[in-house]
Amino acid sequence: MNSWLGSLLLWFKVDYKIPNQISSEAKNLISSLLQSDPEKRLPLDHVTTHPWILKNK
Repeated sequence: MNSWLGSLLLWFKVDYKIPNQISSEAKNLISSLLQSDPEKRLPLDHVTTHPWILKNK
């Protein structure tokens, strides 16, 4: 399988790894935005009130 197709399949499965050096708050924000289930996904209008955003303004 070529890397483009492999990446596309991982994207559809929402299979990703966040590097360890990323803070737990940032990981939470990223994971919340990349939820495959729209009901569980963080709405974009809530991003500005996420703890990581507020902490890093």
